[in-house]
This record gives sequence, C-alpha cells and structure tokens, in this order.
Amino acid sequence: VIDTMYTTHSISSLMPAITPLHNFLTILALATQIKADVPNFTDLTSYQAGALGEAPTQSFFSSPLKAPIYQINKLDAEKVDDTGYIFLTGGYDGYGPSIISSKDLSLVYADQSYSFAQAASTGTLYGEQVLVVYAGDAVRIFNTHYELLYAVTPQGDLQGWYADSHEAYLSPDDTVVLVVGRREPVNLEALGSGYGTEEVTNILIQEVDPQSNAVLFEFDLLDYFSPEDSFWPKNGSGPYRFDDTWDPWHVNAVQKTAAGDFLISSRHLHSVFLVDGATAEVKWVMGGKRSDFIDISTDVSAVFRWQHNAQFTAENRIMLFDNQGVFNDYCTGEEIGWNCSRGLEIQFDTESWTYWVVEEWYHPQGLVSASRGGVNRTPKGNTLVAWGQNPMYMEHNPDGEVVMDIQRGRVLALDHGISSVIAYRAWKSEWIGMPKWPPSIAVNDTEDGTKIYVSWNGATEVETYMLVS
Repeated sequence: VIDTMYTTHSISSLMPAITPLHNFLTILALATQIKADVPNFTDLTSYQAGALGEAPTQSFFSSPLKAPIYQINKLDAEKVDDTGYIFLTGGYDGYGPSIISSKDLSLVYADQSYSFAQAASTGTLYGEQVLVVYAGDAVRIFNTHYELLYAVTPQGDLQGWYADSHEAYLSPDDTVVLVVGRREPVNLEALGSGYGTEEVTNILIQEVDPQSNAVLFEFDLLDYFSPEDSFWPKNGSGPYRFDDTWDPWHVNAVQKTAAGDFLISSRHLHSVFLVDGATAEVKWVMGGKRSDFIDISTDVSAVFRWQHNAQFTAENRIMLFDNQGVFNDYCTGEEIGWNCSRGLEIQFDTESWTYWVVEEWYHPQGLVSASRGGVNRTPKGNTLVAWGQNPMYMEHNPDGEVVMDIQRGRVLALDHGISSVIAYRAWKSEWIGMPKWPPSIAVNDTEDGTKIYVSWNGATEVETYMLVS
C-alpha cells in the first residue's frame, strides 16, 4: 500500500533511522496508524457529473506514482473472489502494469514508465510465476522481483514491424504469441469500382520462443480472409488505421489450445476462428460473413459484434466481451441493429454447426463501449468484466449476481473514451512481489505535527514496518 502514514510531534530522535532504508522490515506505530490514500468515492451522481474530474487521481508523499480514486457502486467483501490481487494497466503521467488489492482496491504496485501498456496478467514461464504485459513496443515478461526477463518482438520475416498492443499472451508451452500488423499491397477490386491495389494493414499471428527468438508458428489472415469480409468501412475514420492504411481485420486476442491450435478474435470481421497449429489452416469460423455456425439461442441472440478477448472456457465454450457498437455512451437495449455491450459466454457444436448463449453479463447502467473490454474467470469461479472505453470493472458470482461494481473515470460519449483509464482487461491472481529496491520514506511538517509517510512499491509480503532510532 502506498503512503502508510504515521504522526508524531517530534522528529529529531527518529532521524538516524530514516537514512538506512535497506534495513526496513516492519513498522512500529509511534501513533495512530492511518492510510494516506484518498478514500474511495461512493456518490455516483456527483462522480459522473465530474465532481472529481474526468479521470480522478491521487498523489502520494512517498512515491511519484499516481493512482485512481475509484467510484464504488458495490463491493461485497463476502462474495467477491478474495484471491489477492487484480492486475490492470493504465497510467497518468505514463503507462504500465499495475496491481491493486482485491480487498480494498489500494495500489500495491505500478510501473508508469512506458508510453502505452495493455493486457497485464500473470502466467508461468519455465515453472516460475511471471507478470506479462504489452508495454512500450513489446510483450514484456517480468519475474516476481519486477526484473525484466524478456521483451518479445516480431521475429523472422516480421522483424522491424511492431507487435499489436491488444495482446500479451504467454502460452502453456512457454511461448509468446504475437499479433503483428504489417503494411502490404492488396487487390481491393472486390470492394467495388474505383478500387485497385492499395496498401492495407494486414495482420499475422506469430508464435515466438522468448529465449531463442525462434519463430515456431505463423498465420497470415490474407491466406484465408478477403478484404470484403470486413465490416469496417474502407474509408472509416477512427483509430483503426496503421498510419494511413486501412485495417480490415483488427485482431485483438489469441489463445493457444491444449491441442496446439490457435483461437483468434478479429474485431472487424465480427469473427472468432480456430487455426490448426500444425498446418495453419482455418478449421472453423464463428460469426461474421464467413461463419460456419448458426445461432439457435431461444430468448437472446448469440450474435456478437466488434468483440474482444475471446478465449475458450471449456472444449466447446467460448467467452468474450461483445462490444456490439463502435461508440461510447449509455444505451437502452432497444436500439435498432445493435444492443448494449456485454460479457458473453457461448456454447457450440461442430457436428450440428450451431451455437447459443450460455451466460451474458450486462452493466446495470446500460453501456455501449466503443472499443476494448475483456472477460476473465477468476481463480474461484467468479467472472470479472472490464468495460473497455467505459472505465468500469464488474465481478459476478456464478449465480450472476453483481458482487463488485467500480469505476475509475466518467462515462463519456467519446469515440475512444479517456485513454489513461481505459478498462481493457482485468486479471485476478495471487502474487508474491519481492522488489529489490528499498522502501521509500517522506517527511512532512504540518500544524498538527510531523508526519512520516512510508511505502514500498510492489512489496506484497510486508504488513507493518518498524521505525527505530
């Protein structure tokens, strides 16, 4: 926790103990212990009206980091998954991975040194727990000391191009799977008269060994899909361009299965599809213009649009964040041609080639999120939904009950929301953080006496400190 604070009326006897910070292990409170964190907010009306600004933040005496001031709409301590930590990304002066407490949402760790970051989670690499995140220009893997082990970038014939920030996937086989955008000429005559050969942003999937940088697998979307399969208009405005080139695919998620195949989510195709990990052939497509499946849901539709974060939850089940629209705002669910954004779980059958809704999770405020968003199962079986451009996080128990509903910024009718507080994904996990840097300390003289602030960014195993003279 940043800025644990102690108040004393005499600092002189403590000064000898303030210098040797490497020996800090625990704290003996000299007076009443309080947290210096700004309290979480609970007035949704004033929060949404901008009482704290568009992206409310707090600063600390003992650290240069900044953190959100969360609006708490609901936090049921008895029903949330009490697994220790939630892994997020975001930033204020800078971007990077962050870890917050599942219990009280206090900041435990943040690295805000990158220009952009997304998709933080934990994983296992060579038998050791690691932190994985897209940060800067690479998929970065850190150990529990927050030391950078690998910065994985495209290899082979894709060297020099950039991995896309939407995915940072560490497979069970100790490999990293990248989404890579590359400009290349494509014949667009099928789109209609007036079109010829132009450069577009093609997407390739590449599996890389982080130790050797060897390319283990590669799939080119142009080997199967055609530009006319895209739902994103050729001259569509917005962020879905690589410089000035059209992005017909916009892949944002990849998962490697136990059988060695790859589940891929393409936002602009409105499709998820399975690619054979040995032959790179497409086994099936769900959704979009090339779908192999028919929706047989009885009461609600399983049809998804502009989706993110597709992943298997069982051999014949897929969970994803269904954006439905391409703008940010409130919705009623009665709009023509689309619905509110939702978390969605689908079951499918490859004999009858049908699929149907198993579960869906809507936001109580009724939201449509222009982009991003994610759904993840927590270690104890709850479902954690990140609402993308609307900076909200929700957790549902297996009965569908909302047990956590928080937000780190206002809902705004913007094409792409407030970039610094985007709720792209959220991941819940245990974590033992053991930073090799020392704690930080700050002293502040006030009319009420001298206050001492202590923090240790990323240290999870310290509950108290001992300050001795």
